[in-house]
Amino acid sequence: MKVPSVPSFVTALAKSQAAQMDDPMPTSVECVLTTRQVAVQSTMAAHVVSNSPVYLVVMHGHFIDRSARIPPGQPFPQGNTVLFTIDTKTQQILDFGICNQSVHLAALGHVYPLTW
Repeated sequence: MKVPSVPSFVTALAKSQAAQMDDPMPTSVECVLTTRQVAVQSTMAAHVVSNSPVYLVVMHGHFIDRSARIPPGQPFPQGNTVLFTIDTKTQQILDFGICNQSVHLAALGHVYPLTW
């Protein structure tokens, strides 16, 4: 059985997010096709009621979220891991996180490496 490839919009959004997070060439970028509920519960310790299909993208590098809303005088969030979900139908980012934890996708399904 042939494994389907990742749609180009996933790579394009990952590349855009990496650039926006001050690391246009992360050390690794991977994704997995799963449901939003599984993705969010597994990686962000949150809960959503949604079984819609999403791509969960995980990037490793050195990131700073300069677009985050923060109180005056506080530093921007930063970390070595950025993760986000992309709705397969709307091609929009639904959930986003930045942290200093390693996230392993293999338990969620077939892992696709992304490059640009």
